[in-house]
Amino acid sequence: MKKPGYAAFIGGPVLDDYFLLDHWPAQGDKIKGEYLGKVCGGMIGNAARNCSSLGIKTYCFDVVDTDSDGERIMEALRKDGVDTSYVIRRHNEKKLVSVVMVSEGERNVFLAGDRPSWALTLSPEQKEFFYQAEYVYSELLASWIISDDLTFYRDLKAHGVKLVFDLEVTMAAEDWFERVSCANLVFTNEFGVEKFREGESIEVFAERLFVQGVKRLVITLGEKGCRVITPVEDFALPTYQVKAADTTGAGDTFNSTFLSCVMKGMDNRTAAEYANAAASMAVTKPGPASGITTWEKIREFMQENKEKL
Repeated sequence: MKKPGYAAFIGGPVLDDYFLLDHWPAQGDKIKGEYLGKVCGGMIGNAARNCSSLGIKTYCFDVVDTDSDGERIMEALRKDGVDTSYVIRRHNEKKLVSVVMVSEGERNVFLAGDRPSWALTLSPEQKEFFYQAEYVYSELLASWIISDDLTFYRDLKAHGVKLVFDLEVTMAAEDWFERVSCANLVFTNEFGVEKFREGESIEVFAERLFVQGVKRLVITLGEKGCRVITPVEDFALPTYQVKAADTTGAGDTFNSTFLSCVMKGMDNRTAAEYANAAASMAVTKPGPASGITTWEKIREFMQENKEKL
């Protein structure tokens, strides 16, 4: 019998070089900023750490370097209670450099270098680990970690595992619809849904997903809140009007909070209310992991800021 209750995240934190700027420079300009150093971020890592902080049994399946940066990543996961027993440690000569610059509440992210390509063939033990998960959370392309990820996603679906995708606009692939068709829950933002619906109405796009077995399409809309679409309901909820210090990681916070609510048996509307609140809390503080929180803090925020809805 499947053991309920744990979420497996494919991927983990990365280290961002993080800068706070008082304004965004014009072409050729020179400004001084505050360097926060290397900070643990990454959309999968942020989501996993927040799920764990919200009391969900959480694992990361990833390949992490054996160097000092890798040790920082492992420390960040363990600090927030993420189980690292399925993290593989290997020396890696390739480095994907991530530079985050935040100004006036918004962030710009610069990526350079090559992402390592591990393309692992899963062992029987690793496959069983995924088969026993209640939810598996992934990005659209996990082939840099797991070989033939599309076959892997289909295998998970065949075993009744609920797959969650964070559908990022920068992660388009030839077979993206086939991958997304394996999902139970799909998150995207207003930019992602514009790209992936390919001229269709959002309602038609959602229906195409539902025919394939997707149960929820959740669209984050920034300061406008979110929209949740299922085969039987379609609603939008406003979010809290707060002053943003840094939007980095807000989407990861929303997604992981919504998923945590679902795993605790809450309905979609309640999940969206909590997720909106957690994301609003996250943007008021700098740093990619500012959304890592607790149920108590979310409830306190909702009570204290209910007039800002």
